[in-house]
Order: sequence, then structure tokens, then C-alpha cells
Amino acid sequence: MTTEEAVWLVDVFLPYWNQGLRGKTMPIWYEAERILRGKTEIEPRSCTCHWKGMAMEVKARYSQRQTEIETLYNDYQTSLTKTTRGRRKKNS
Repeated sequence: MTTEEAVWLVDVFLPYWNQGLRGKTMPIWYEAERILRGKTEIEPRSCTCHWKGMAMEVKARYSQRQTEIETLYNDYQTSLTKTTRGRRKKNS
């Protein structure tokens, strides 16, 4: 998993964690599944009856990799507050 993917999971996917799977939210869930499974593509489900199982699987995979995701995310956030010389920027 790349840093960009971890940042996407935290910034974009997590707000949808407790929301239902609907037409508008499905692309976000599919992208989260793709990242967490390490795939290049995910086959869309042919029936809405599979959505609950997909949500459970995505949540389980996220929970299993939560430490890794948080580490990558925190490293990214830390890098935003440093200058190129490694010193922290002054907070104004």
C-alpha cells in the first residue's frame, strides 16, 4: 500500500464507514476494497444482495491493516509540517 492510498483511505473512505452502501457511495467502497486487496481492478457486484458482505469484508481488511494505514498517514502528515531541510515550519 502506498502513502497516497493510505491518505485516501483515511481522508475519503473513513467518513463513509458508517454510512449505507448506495449508488453514490459505491465507487468509494469499491476503491477501498481495491486498495485493501492490493488489486488493480475490482469487479462490480451484480446484485445489491452482495453489498453487505462486501462492506463487512472491507471493514475487516481495514481493521487488520489499521496500524499500517495510520503509520503511513501520520508519516505523511508529519512530512507536510517539515521544510526541505528537515526543520519544522513556524506556525503562524
